[in-house]
Amino acid sequence: MTDRICEESASHGDDRIWHILTKPFAWARHALAWFGFTIFFHKLEKVIKEIDSIKKRMEKIKDESDFHDQQQQTKSTLHVGSSRNDPGGKGVVVGFDDDMLEIKTRLTRGSSDLQTVALVGMGGIGKTTLAQKVYDDAFIEYHFDIRAWVTVSQNYNLQEILLGLLDCTKKLSNEMHNESIDKLVELLYKTLKGTRYLIVMDDVWDTKFWDDASVKSAFPNDKNGSRIMLTTREEKVAFSANSCPPLHRMRFLDEEDSWKLFCGKVFGEDCCPPELVEIGTKIVQHCKGLPLAIVVIGGLLSKLTRTQHEWRNVAENLSLVITSNDERYSNILSLSHNNLPHHLKWCFL
Repeated sequence: MTDRICEESASHGDDRIWHILTKPFAWARHALAWFGFTIFFHKLEKVIKEIDSIKKRMEKIKDESDFHDQQQQTKSTLHVGSSRNDPGGKGVVVGFDDDMLEIKTRLTRGSSDLQTVALVGMGGIGKTTLAQKVYDDAFIEYHFDIRAWVTVSQNYNLQEILLGLLDCTKKLSNEMHNESIDKLVELLYKTLKGTRYLIVMDDVWDTKFWDDASVKSAFPNDKNGSRIMLTTREEKVAFSANSCPPLHRMRFLDEEDSWKLFCGKVFGEDCCPPELVEIGTKIVQHCKGLPLAIVVIGGLLSKLTRTQHEWRNVAENLSLVITSNDERYSNILSLSHNNLPHHLKWCFL
């Protein structure tokens, strides 16, 4: 009996000794695992930053190569017949009647001082479409002596923006491409001086753009009712530009307007066949009133066979169908993704 107790004590003693000896090694394993995870985490962060840097450089190169194409999209009353391409492809615009009336009123009435009117909302909600519709309105064209449109975007170049605005006014010459920013500001100021003008700054992202003294000094305030209209996804940008309150916040389309836009894109002036109304309604509901999503899916369905089977396949894979079949939609989403802080970008890896 005594021998067994001794053996058990010895056994327990061995276990305790073994536990004491192996505990530091277990701790070391945990430490190494945590150290490895930390290294991986930092490497992942570094890779994300490098990818962002490469994408920004590529976007800048693309913006510079497309500059002359963008100039063709700018417009003024002095360039008769110029027009931005309809982003939807069929010229269908719905749900903007009230917005049109409000924006036109703010542009043509009120204070005689130079004022900024901001259209604010998420990507694809219709800011540019509304601004274009207002810009092309016959009364707006009559009211302003000069109209000019320029797209700013995330990676803007102030010199190119000034050149684009001068091009709208037919004052651009080959020599101006070699002028400094200060000289271009002076030329634009002299061109606009004494006129009632409307300047549209589309897709503004950065508050630094409006904080730049060169931008502010390019637009004279002759107290004759001149206006600047900007579109932006960021409210802070609108506030930075001292936009005339209140900000015009874009709304989602209601069910009726969503259905009108959808049918216009898919069927043109024809009506939706009765057998497709139910599944079509479900597709539109999934778009949640976002005009760009409705336009993209409507454009795709207009090319497919009009059967319940085809439409049901689209309805069941709506997000995948939209992002994989329309580069413009993906580009708009990527702009929002690029603008996220790094710790939020990880959520989309």
